[in-house]
Amino acid sequence: MTFKTELGNMQLPFSNTIELILIMVALFAFFIYTVYHAVNNPRLYNTQRLIWILIILLATLLGWIAYWGYGKNGYMKR
Repeated sequence: MTFKTELGNMQLPFSNTIELILIMVALFAFFIYTVYHAVNNPRLYNTQRLIWILIILLATLLGWIAYWGYGKNGYMKR
């Protein structure tokens, strides 16, 4: 999709619907995998698991980054 502006024509990023749909599907798949990993992670205690799932669901992208950067390792159960 192209818009005319005072500076000339401007092309929007992801102007093609297929590109946008592919990006949305990829992000949704990554979201589902992150939740799946948090639910089945044996290194997390039950309370940690619940907290991380809430963080992932409520903080969206920042929650995903926090989980993969810090939360996936958790504490080893003994």
